[in-house]
Amino acid sequence: MPSFVSGVGLFFASAACSLICVGLAYWVWSLAHGDQPTTAVLAYDGALLCLVFLFRVIKGPIENNLRKVFTRLQTYKAFEKERAPVVAENKIFVGLLLGYCLLMYLATHSSGLDAYWVP
Repeated sequence: MPSFVSGVGLFFASAACSLICVGLAYWVWSLAHGDQPTTAVLAYDGALLCLVFLFRVIKGPIENNLRKVFTRLQTYKAFEKERAPVVAENKIFVGLLLGYCLLMYLATHSSGLDAYWVP
């Protein structure tokens, strides 16, 4: 039975990527509403697709780093070995993050929502 501290570390290491992606998906959900142009809908869909791939790309590095911070995690089977890095992981991460941001900008701009923060 894990102690409270190692249990918190185990939860955080397992859920960190999910929490990040849920936060970004919530942003899409909060801006999307029923009466929007096709461009905005496609851009929101593209942003959500970027999140699917972004989840996979950030899972390895985040879990590897948290495994080093919470050393007791290494006693659990899921964290015994480091995850193998994806080829060109940093470039893929930057590309997906930029893609997500650009698609979100395109969606909010085509919906007219940018009028709230752009003078």
